[in-house]
Amino acid sequence: MRVNLTDALVGCEEAELWASTFATTDSVNAVYSESSRGALWLTGDVATFNIGYSVADGCLFEEWGAAADAAATAAGYDVAAYDKLIYVMPDDVLQGTCPMFGTAGSDRIRVWTNLCQVPRIMAHELGHTFGWYHASTADSELGDRSDPMGGGWNGPLAQFNAPHLALAGWLTGTAVLDIGTPGTYAMDATELDTAVAEHPQILRLAKPDTDEYYYVSFRNAIDLDANLEPLYRDDVVSVHLFRGFSFAPGYPPPNTYLVALLHNGESFQDAANGITISMTGYNGHVATVQIVPSTSTPPPPTSTPIPPGTWTPTPLPTLTPLPLTGPLYGYSSYRKLTSLPLAELAQYTNFIYTYHRVGAGWPDDADLQALRQAGIHALLKLDSQVTENQFDEAALRALKARIDPYRDVILGLSVIDEPYRPNRTPPLTEQELEALVGQVKAIFPDYIMHVNFLAPYYVEWVTKKPFPIVPDNIDLISTDVYIHWGETAGDEDYLMRVGRNLAIILDRAHGRPVFYVADAYGMVNEPATWPSPHEAQLDHQLYLEQGLEGLAWYLYDEGSAGGDAWGAAHWPDLLTAHREIGASMLAR
Repeated sequence: MRVNLTDALVGCEEAELWASTFATTDSVNAVYSESSRGALWLTGDVATFNIGYSVADGCLFEEWGAAADAAATAAGYDVAAYDKLIYVMPDDVLQGTCPMFGTAGSDRIRVWTNLCQVPRIMAHELGHTFGWYHASTADSELGDRSDPMGGGWNGPLAQFNAPHLALAGWLTGTAVLDIGTPGTYAMDATELDTAVAEHPQILRLAKPDTDEYYYVSFRNAIDLDANLEPLYRDDVVSVHLFRGFSFAPGYPPPNTYLVALLHNGESFQDAANGITISMTGYNGHVATVQIVPSTSTPPPPTSTPIPPGTWTPTPLPTLTPLPLTGPLYGYSSYRKLTSLPLAELAQYTNFIYTYHRVGAGWPDDADLQALRQAGIHALLKLDSQVTENQFDEAALRALKARIDPYRDVILGLSVIDEPYRPNRTPPLTEQELEALVGQVKAIFPDYIMHVNFLAPYYVEWVTKKPFPIVPDNIDLISTDVYIHWGETAGDEDYLMRVGRNLAIILDRAHGRPVFYVADAYGMVNEPATWPSPHEAQLDHQLYLEQGLEGLAWYLYDEGSAGGDAWGAAHWPDLLTAHREIGASMLAR
């Protein structure tokens, strides 16, 4: 049901919503029909109803549902005849007191989603109505993005992971092999139809010190899983931990846990149980693994809970630690540092100053010495050194010789700005970005690699394509919003867009630190780019309190192309904002 409020309308049209839910391909229906091998599919109706609630009323899911049911009944629909009821709410309800993307009712019939343009949320919430919990990693409740029950709300639709396929009975019988003896085992990709699979598609082995099991599986770019992040498919074996539903009261929810992604030659070990799982090869739809199972007999389920995270998974991925502790916040400008009020900046712990357009002789020794004296860290932005997606390596080596003596204050290198931006000529692919970062890393092996991304939702909105993956060789990530640009100026969907950016960039970060670059200040002919107090509050709430590591501000001043003295005049406002938000960050 499309459910309009008195002051907010659902953004998707009925035909668009029907296609994303019930179409045979690239839809929520496809997630379930493909995963179940045709045993479960979705069909239904889409209708629009108006109810007498407003955005300001807050999160009233049950009340919204009851009012929509009444409206549907009055329109002639037999609500009780449907197995599931999905209430698609206006995006605006993400504002105020309802900052969530969706939820499922305790009756396992009703589902609410606040973002009609993101069908993965609907697939996730429907999963809860079938009794499934979350797809997790040891350090993140929604960390397994290979499954709709994990995070990555703006990610592509894909099939379910191996434990969920087995739990649902969609892979069963000879498709699931319980391992009791050491050996090398072949397995087919989970996406293959069991009628054509020549090998088991899930290998399962007991974890004897608990009532859990390891599930070993292999996925290919078949059907919807062609959209799956390369991190999870084709040349990698997944190892999940799952106990099913044989648990006593007091246990945490029975999530699935992704504990390892193994490439050829890599191993996962559970030393406490004497278990080793190693990937030994793959060829098309078939992967081989060598497994040493435990020699112990698994005990029956006990009432002693085993909290998630008590095992030691293979790190995913290994991150470069920042030489700073606590939240980051900083400033980005075209100005030389020596022209700024250093006494003001020096009071901020973990302040990062980004030099735009690093060139020959800039930053010079005076600026670098000022950095050290003020205790300020810097990122050096290298965009001006790129030609045809390649760096001038001689220029990079000259820069390294100049800044190496100041390694204590040079945090790292900002390799490139907005690589996926649609009007870049051409936009970089993920592989090109990874190669570009690798070229810099080879010359600066002990420096942190940073990339600033244009607002992910802005890119999606312009190109209608999913936001690309952030390569693993990037250590520090930042993201712009640019809500005030062009036709987005004064957009009432500000919070919705900010929330989507948060979800996308955190999903793509894979656990790496991220800081948010607030709206650009002093843009030529745009003196109103300073956010309102309400917008600043939303930025703080949605970014800093939801897992990002800090906040940075742009100042496009008289040093920029075109020039704008307005930006330079707002130093007091910027510093006040830093002082207030920095104090709040440190207190969180």
